[in-house]
Amino acid sequence: MGAYFTEIIVFISGGGLISFLNYLRDRKKDKNDDFSLLVAEYKHLIEECKRDFEELYKTEIDCRESINQLDKDIYELRSKILIIENSNFDIPFPTWLKNTDLKMLALNKKYEQMFLFPVNKTILDYLGKTDKEVWGEEIGFEYSEHDMELLNGLKEVWIGKETIIIKGNNISERWRIIKYVRKIGTTVIGIGGIAIPVFENPNVIE
Repeated sequence: MGAYFTEIIVFISGGGLISFLNYLRDRKKDKNDDFSLLVAEYKHLIEECKRDFEELYKTEIDCRESINQLDKDIYELRSKILIIENSNFDIPFPTWLKNTDLKMLALNKKYEQMFLFPVNKTILDYLGKTDKEVWGEEIGFEYSEHDMELLNGLKEVWIGKETIIIKGNNISERWRIIKYVRKIGTTVIGIGGIAIPVFENPNVIE
């Protein structure tokens, strides 16, 4: 027992206890420093998350505004298209409108009466179809060739004459065909056309 007590006295007097206490203190300090670093890093991550959230929220608002504007633009575009497609369709000559795929979008009643009824067709047989599907390869190719000149920007208006046989009535007539590029602003949206009979006396319309 006396030897053990002596060793303790020597350890304390030799600064061993002070070193040990300093070790404990430094270790506690290191732990506190580590904890402080963790807290600081956590706060930094929270701030980054807040900034990211604010950016995402702002982006979402911008996207919603863009979508709303696009919806308005689409609505206005559709309205303009409807106005164009329904304008002048009460004129007493065959009139038609096609999209950029050269599929028929609209015909007026005069077209139906003059060209479709004699071959036992109606507007419904033509809408959404190309000339080739309705009139066959030969005639359809000729019609589409003229249309493509317009769509490719070679012309803005195509004017021609052709003989049209009204089947069922045994009538052969000369017609002035006028085709034109349809646009909204600078965007080409299709082809429009009108057929006018060529009268010997231009002052007489039968």
